Amino acid sequence: MAPYLVTQRGVTARIFADRGIEAIETLGISQFDNTRFNHYRGKRWLLLLREAFYLPFTLAVLLRARLKWKGVHLVHVNEIVAIAAVVFSKLLFRCPVVVHVRSVQDARHARQRSRFIGHVLRGYADAVIAIDETVRRSLPPGIVAEVVHNAYATRSDAATALSEEPHFPSRQPGTLRVAM
Repeated sequence: MAPYLVTQRGVTARIFADRGIEAIETLGISQFDNTRFNHYRGKRWLLLLREAFYLPFTLAVLLRARLKWKGVHLVHVNEIVAIAAVVFSKLLFRCPVVVHVRSVQDARHARQRSRFIGHVLRGYADAVIAIDETVRRSLPPGIVAEVVHNAYATRSDAATALSEEPHFPSRQPGTLRVAM
């Protein structure tokens, strides 16, 4: 099983590459922020211009990944705000898409936005994972999500984990490959 990573430019790609995980970087990945504390309101609506600018970069990096990495069996989108990546991944890779939800969604002020998020999750996500019950309850009605708590690691645990070499099995025919 060989993991792959698509990410925006920065330190993340270097960290994964140093551990032998193939990564493709892009200028930015389009996000749609419907979180409780950072949702669009007032001048924050101008942020949608940046996200619209990143939309072609999101599509282009996923197209590059699709052409480069054959046989991806599962795509994991690491946060619900990357909703465009959910749609593009499902259409391009034609495999199950798992969406990780780490942020509490804003269901109080954004009914139309919540409906939009719910529509995308129902249509393009094969599984939704919430980090806790509060996050799960904030999802649009009808979205089934499994709660998988994030593991807590102390600084020394994290430093040890980052210094260790990854232990991935060698590539073999028929193994599961996940793009993240």
